[in-house]
Amino acid sequence: MALRQSEICGPLDFRVKVVLRTAIGYINETPFMHDKWCGSFALKVLHDCGLGRDIPITDGGSGARLCESLNTTKSPLPGDVARMSTHFGIFVGTTPSGHITIDGGSFLDRVYIACRKPHPKTLFYSIERLINES
Repeated sequence: MALRQSEICGPLDFRVKVVLRTAIGYINETPFMHDKWCGSFALKVLHDCGLGRDIPITDGGSGARLCESLNTTKSPLPGDVARMSTHFGIFVGTTPSGHITIDGGSFLDRVYIACRKPHPKTLFYSIERLINES
């Protein structure tokens, strides 16, 4: 059962309690068996939270379709989608060392936590619209 924003304190609580908790639940798993499933993972996390279910998960292109439906943001919040060139992840936060994301796929072929130095080509997409529509 997906929680609605109105059932909890506010958007940040929704992001932390629901989106990040869901993503962390997949650490070290391989939920998809096709190549390049990082975008599928990001979308599955949102689907599991009751968000973005109108965007289909497919064997490829799920991350791009997800990002096409969202607005970019220069100030990402936990649960937003990070796009690093052709790789996708769920944004967790920022430290002095870089951006922390929960990623699927890539060279590890499992779900993992990553910390990357900031890069000018990294884009962040806000899930705020999806939260408001849920």
